[in-house]
Amino acid sequence: MSNLTQDQQSQIASTILNQLGGRRFAAMTGVKEITMLPEGGVRFKIGRNCNRVNTVTITLDHGADTYDMKFEKVSFIKKTASFKRKLIDSFEGVYFDMLQSLFTDATGMDTHL
Repeated sequence: MSNLTQDQQSQIASTILNQLGGRRFAAMTGVKEITMLPEGGVRFKIGRNCNRVNTVTITLDHGADTYDMKFEKVSFIKKTASFKRKLIDSFEGVYFDMLQSLFTDATGMDTHL
């Protein structure tokens, strides 16, 4: 669904981050470079973790009202000036109350104290 307004994209991204734990989540995991996705979701980078995940993408499945989560290791290749993406883990059909536990499972990082 790519015909979302900027306001709708912002609201979906904000909701996802709040469901993950908001500012405490960001502080615990070192979230940076947050990007709203046009289809309704959010992508962000996280700090070092045992599973080597550095990029998380969470998108809203509008039909089922669930989320899809993708955990990747993204590297920049200087020689070719391109990005290399390695999928570490992914989940589909995730309910909002499962976001934190799946994040912890995939990264080894706690989302709250």
